[in-house]
Amino acid sequence: MIGAQAALDAGANGFIAVIMGVMTASFGGLIRDIICNEIPMILHREIYATAAAAGAAAFVLTEGWLTHEMALMIGAAVAFSLRAMGIVRGWHLPAYPTLPE
Repeated sequence: MIGAQAALDAGANGFIAVIMGVMTASFGGLIRDIICNEIPMILHREIYATAAAAGAAAFVLTEGWLTHEMALMIGAAVAFSLRAMGIVRGWHLPAYPTLPE
C-alpha cells in the first residue's frame, strides 16, 4: 500500500500505482529473504506478487471513495486474505514446465 500511495501522491495513474505497490512489496520481500540467506519467496510458486497486486488494486480503487485509512485497511485485508488462503489451501500459480535434458 505504501508504494501505491507514493505513486498516487506523485500524480501517477491507478495502473502505475498498482505496479508500484507490487514492486515495493516484491522487492522488499526479496531484500528480506536475501539478507536472511533464504530462497526469495517471489521465486516460489506461491501466491505472493499476485496478493500484492490485488491488495494494491483494492487500495487504489477505494482510495477515491472512502477515507484513506479505510482504503488502507481494505487493501491490506485483501492482500493478507489472498496470501493466507494461498498458504492454508495450498493455492499455487502454474509453473513453467522443465525442459527435457
